[in-house]
Amino acid sequence: MTDPELNEPNLNQPDFNQPDFNVTMLLCDHVTVAEGKLFINGGGWTLTGPNPTPMGIALVIGVPWSSAGSDVRFRLALVMTDGQPVAAPSGGAPIAIEGNVHVNSPEGMSPGAHLDVPLAINFPPLELPSGQRLIWELELNDSRHADWRLPFHTR
Repeated sequence: MTDPELNEPNLNQPDFNQPDFNVTMLLCDHVTVAEGKLFINGGGWTLTGPNPTPMGIALVIGVPWSSAGSDVRFRLALVMTDGQPVAAPSGGAPIAIEGNVHVNSPEGMSPGAHLDVPLAINFPPLELPSGQRLIWELELNDSRHADWRLPFHTR
């Protein structure tokens, strides 16, 4: 539901479905994590190619306090707009990465605070289909959400 005066979601409505995780995703040339922070080079692009170029995906996963001390499973897959996986050139496996991130509660955080987990994922130069709209789709603990998609275009 939206607040008609502000044209924004009304978070007080009981039917507002909010995922357990808040996710921020950004395409970049390269990303790394150090001291709990993301260091991003060439961030914020949405058009690449035609030559194969390396790319990074910078993520901040906001995790509920109740998940402190646990692992979060993730899977990041590259798909076409119809949801079909993008395969590596010459009939290779679909382009995807999966793993676990451990959720720590930093010293000094107040109980109940939302915990941010930075994640840096880098890919070598990828040969991608030209003239397409592609989407990085994220899954967390086998859940997907419409906001956990990162689209871009290829020349």
